[in-house]
Amino acid sequence: MSLKEDFVVWKTHPITKQVFNVLRKREADLTEFLIDSAGENSVTDAYRRGYIHAVRDVILTNLEDEENSND
Repeated sequence: MSLKEDFVVWKTHPITKQVFNVLRKREADLTEFLIDSAGENSVTDAYRRGYIHAVRDVILTNLEDEENSND
């Protein structure tokens, strides 16, 4: 199997799909929480924004991104 085929199998695997669903839920919950409480604590706000960004980075990763990063 090629790297691309392996990646597609991994992305479509039920466990991977469930992990991504959990990450999307965390992203949504943190985004809502940040909207509701932004400005109360700048350090906490920065942490939540960073966490949201990291989750999105994982969710949106595709094989082309990975291939280009190895150049």
